[in-house]
Amino acid sequence: KSFYCGKFEVTQGQWQQVMGADPASFQEAGSTAPVERVTWNDCQVFLQKLCQLEGVPEGTYRLLTETEWEYACRAGTMTPLCYGSDLDASMANFNGNHPYGSGIKGPHRATTVPVGSFLPNAWGLYDMHGNVYEWCQDALGGNHIIRGGGWSNMAKSCRSASRGMRPSGARESDTGFRLARMIPPLP
Repeated sequence: KSFYCGKFEVTQGQWQQVMGADPASFQEAGSTAPVERVTWNDCQVFLQKLCQLEGVPEGTYRLLTETEWEYACRAGTMTPLCYGSDLDASMANFNGNHPYGSGIKGPHRATTVPVGSFLPNAWGLYDMHGNVYEWCQDALGGNHIIRGGGWSNMAKSCRSASRGMRPSGARESDTGFRLARMIPPLP
């Protein structure tokens, strides 16, 4: 099914507007940095409240499935990363001491950065690699899938095909999410 994908990860400011509080560890990164320290369960409450605020049917906003996430990340590419075969800290926010491919060592910022700080992929989506892991809707063996890698990871964890899992109640400073929106059927 067709879907819209958030151009950016959900920010601290957006979370604050919907939920009334900011749970992020890195609040000093600012309201345009991705929200983190949100559980999969927290995200479900956010999505429900967002649908109510916008007056749209429940389920209009949701997390991307793992398949949708990888499709959006790759943006038509078949390389390890949407940028090609290399990743360094000038391209994404991760532990720059551990680049990928021919990427050169760079800074380890040890914090999130404002969304959109790096170039987008070919489809105009930002931060698909690094900044924060993104919760996906899918569950596997009682855990939920996370994709994209985060500020604390080596570049190999940020690859398009890399995946991780966490319990739905995990609250980590490197985990946030991106919105998916269902496209309403034509009348």
